[in-house]
Amino acid sequence: MIQLRLVVLVVLFSTPLLGQIEIDWTEVPQDIGIEFTHNGAESVTVNLGQSGGPQTWNFSAQPMGAQYTDALIVPRVSTPFGDSFPNSNLVLEITEGSDVGYAYGEIAPTFGANLGFGSVSPLTVFFRFEPTDSYPMPMVYGNSRVYHYGYSIYPVPLTTIRAPQHEIGKKAAEILIRNIESSKLLPPEQIFFETEFIIRASTRVLNHG
Repeated sequence: MIQLRLVVLVVLFSTPLLGQIEIDWTEVPQDIGIEFTHNGAESVTVNLGQSGGPQTWNFSAQPMGAQYTDALIVPRVSTPFGDSFPNSNLVLEITEGSDVGYAYGEIAPTFGANLGFGSVSPLTVFFRFEPTDSYPMPMVYGNSRVYHYGYSIYPVPLTTIRAPQHEIGKKAAEILIRNIESSKLLPPEQIFFETEFIIRASTRVLNHG
């Protein structure tokens, strides 16, 4: 799950190079609500022809992989890990089936950076790139860089409901004893217990404004 998300974030910033000789930071999709699908095709070879522009290429005939990942650009403040990445100005909500995660990036006139990733399904966890994985802007087709990074993984305290386990066990034992001592089958009982809602870092109030 996490490995795939890293590939998606890198593809977001590198894909425009296939259609242009140079791309600056304003040409990277950044508007809230932009949605796209990443297809995990492997070993696809494309002949870009001679350099120079403007040029366009049609990749609709290229073979596609079987694995799709949907991504949506969302506001940082509306995401569960936004406070952990205050410099992020480009956040992707990434879904693959029932898996949901958030990729946090920063884009500026002279650089782009992958800051980290947070997952809310199937596991709630996030990690931060340390040092940040960055690359120069504008990007020029044909240039190369060394892609390396380190990261730290942080467990996320989960919001839970605290149930009165002692009282539940005691009541269950009482019901069991009554049924054992009774000469006939007793009707089912419906019992309610007070619970406590424990708010932790896995939930927050979302600001949709």
